[in-house]
Amino acid sequence: MSQFTIVGKEDNGLKPLLETIARTYPDWEISGPFPESRHALESIHRHPPKALFLDTDLEDGYGFRVLDALEHADFEVVVISESTNMAVEAIRHGVLDYLVKPLDQTELELALLKVAGHMVSDHIRYMKPPMDTVKKLTVPASDGLLLISVDEIIRLESERNYTDFYLTGNRKVVV
Repeated sequence: MSQFTIVGKEDNGLKPLLETIARTYPDWEISGPFPESRHALESIHRHPPKALFLDTDLEDGYGFRVLDALEHADFEVVVISESTNMAVEAIRHGVLDYLVKPLDQTELELALLKVAGHMVSDHIRYMKPPMDTVKKLTVPASDGLLLISVDEIIRLESERNYTDFYLTGNRKVVV
């Protein structure tokens, strides 16, 4: 199960979001919608989400106050707003996507795909072995793939689309 938090008023245009998540991603566990930032922050601190869907218009004011109140947001944020007026602030907060109400179904589904894609890439990133256990690099060569021991690499030089690997034993490989 994945944890997602929706911050906003359900009667303020969030119904398509809730319906699309329920239909497309039935295994996603949703908290909210929270119409007030206070309740949203309590939920986020209790159960940190994988993603936050944030309406800029809340009952107690400005939606970005939720992000401002968090010291560290280790989750993706999709902002939902009545207009594009808040887009610059959303960019400054590093949001994953920005949707304008009324929510367009195609744009909504694309935003949900982005969230799902980031969850998969985060999962894969955590599955990678620590760098101190990696002893060889696999690099493309003109005749297939080449395994290069990390200990053999002296330096790399890059120009345009190519990288020169300078290796021990006065060897050079162009990738």
